[in-house]
Amino acid sequence: MFGDRGQADPEFIGQALERFSEHVRAGLIHRVRPLDPERLERCQRQGLLFFDTYVGAAIQLNRMGLLTAEGLECVVAAAWSDFEAIKFPDEAMRQARQRELAADLKCKALGLALYNALERSSGAFVRLC
Repeated sequence: MFGDRGQADPEFIGQALERFSEHVRAGLIHRVRPLDPERLERCQRQGLLFFDTYVGAAIQLNRMGLLTAEGLECVVAAAWSDFEAIKFPDEAMRQARQRELAADLKCKALGLALYNALERSSGAFVRLC
């Protein structure tokens, strides 16, 4: 299950993980803004995983055996393509989101071969990493 940190998504998904673990294999929360420390700790105790980009979510699902390597590569390709198409309100926001994406692509062990392929295909990506 996916949600974001707003409203009651973390609590709802955490309860689903606890009550329906045979059907709900993972609960992922998009970290659009920080959670207060108490709420974050409570969510982590329930087994919720947090991510900044959908690449980060896909990496976590792959590590859990819930997404194949091929599926992970598809998410990476789609995320990069979608990112390039977004019209950000300002350059600072674009750069901040690009750093988040670059961090997930580079630092979260996607694998050197995939990273190198992306590096060769995009000069902008290389400059920010």
